[in-house]
Amino acid sequence: MLGFEYRIEDTEHPSFIKGRVGRVVVNDKKLAYIGEISPEVITNWELEMPVAALELNLTELYELIN
Repeated sequence: MLGFEYRIEDTEHPSFIKGRVGRVVVNDKKLAYIGEISPEVITNWELEMPVAALELNLTELYELIN
């Protein structure tokens, strides 16, 4: 809805399952991680089912808007 062109790059992050995580990039700024949370994190938080998550850097997004 903001009209930004974006891409999702393969990446690694310890909180996500390897091969199931991507980095959202807008105007060459890495704004977010998106993917499936790793079993270790799910166990540590005592969750009962698989979880997908998005971690968005709102400060970077706000700078792009302005």
